[in-house]
Amino acid sequence: MDIFTLARVAAGAPKTTKKDELWWLVGKVLESTMRGEYGLHIVEYPTYRLTGSAPKSLPGRRYVRAAVEALAGSARPLSLEHLTAHYLQRYGQTARVPLYQMFLALHTEGRRLITEAGELRVGLKPNPKLPEVGRDPRAASAGVPDGVEPVHAKMYEENLESLIAERLEEVEPGLSLVQRQYVTPVGRIDLLCKDRKGNLVVVELKRFRASTESIIDQVTRYMGWVQQHLAKRPGTVRACVVVGKVDKKLEYSVRAIPNLRAKCLRVSLSDPD
Repeated sequence: MDIFTLARVAAGAPKTTKKDELWWLVGKVLESTMRGEYGLHIVEYPTYRLTGSAPKSLPGRRYVRAAVEALAGSARPLSLEHLTAHYLQRYGQTARVPLYQMFLALHTEGRRLITEAGELRVGLKPNPKLPEVGRDPRAASAGVPDGVEPVHAKMYEENLESLIAERLEEVEPGLSLVQRQYVTPVGRIDLLCKDRKGNLVVVELKRFRASTESIIDQVTRYMGWVQQHLAKRPGTVRACVVVGKVDKKLEYSVRAIPNLRAKCLRVSLSDPD
């Protein structure tokens, strides 16, 4: 369904929802989608073209300005994903969900300059599979539906991410943090880092219940986007999947993909000396 309908359904809101409230809901739904929560993913991006010729003076707001720049230099319509990527390349990360900010700007300030075709449609990933190992048996006894992440698991992962961010030397000597939770049009990178040579490194934590297939799809998607939009030289982007234990499926997968590796990082509690 389109993003506006999904936002209304998610809040149980009627079609008469006020514009400001509806846009807030759209932002929340898109944030969850970019995080990969609740099995949501983007099914279709709208495309855009200039209504007339490019204006002599560009709009003041960065999102619309970036969109006009990209469309003026293209002979064909461009998707929301493409326009957001152009914005990020031009101005960098300035919002939690740049895709939402671009969508909002095009629907408000950009309406007189830019024409939209299609819809921003969000759906559920088909046939989600739970991993064969690592599933918390307490989830079933607590009445947690399949595919819904328990609160304690999310809290654990957030704390673990913070711990890894503070101990990047254990992931790779010389690694430094660029930004946590780096939002891109294709998802949110746990830790975007740089190595000693200044090359970008994507560090992803293998999530609670996450399958090998899903983490490989996710991390390679991030690598491709960073390579195209942020890297200074081709072939320099690397990635590391941080796990508690490397299973055979993950081991074979990372062997087949250049510049991707897995790292075991065990965290334990001990009494102070």
